[in-house]
Amino acid sequence: MERPLKMPTVTKDYYDWSNYKLCEGNYNSLTKYCTNSAYGMVDNLTELEPEDDAAWVNWGPAWRIPSNEQFTELEENCVWKWAEKDGVEGRLVTGPNGNSIFIPATERYDYWSRTLNAGIPFYAYGRSFSQEDAVWWLMWAPRNCAYYVRAVCVP
Repeated sequence: MERPLKMPTVTKDYYDWSNYKLCEGNYNSLTKYCTNSAYGMVDNLTELEPEDDAAWVNWGPAWRIPSNEQFTELEENCVWKWAEKDGVEGRLVTGPNGNSIFIPATERYDYWSRTLNAGIPFYAYGRSFSQEDAVWWLMWAPRNCAYYVRAVCVP
């Protein structure tokens, strides 16, 4: 079974703005994925490019971190059930066509999307879930944080 990957593309001992590769030491000196000059160099990119996508970098061009839109689609159109797969607990998410995806429960149950928050560009979108909740909820967190990703394969 695939295990969730830690973000970003390189594992670190700690995650901080001082060692985040897409800024110059703090959240208001972004060098990529910025929509507001108060936070750095504006490029108006709001979705990770392949070289910054941990799934693509680690597993190849068929893999991606899901977008915020894809997470929303799962939330709105699928049935969620707490399940166990290969000894790992998590959510089994089944779509209207019967296809399913398993989202392993991590210690925090937090997952990144590949979509950045255009309004506050040092944040990225993600999702959190718990064993008690039937669906997950939108989160935003500073991009320098270490959360998991659940890679998806794009045929």
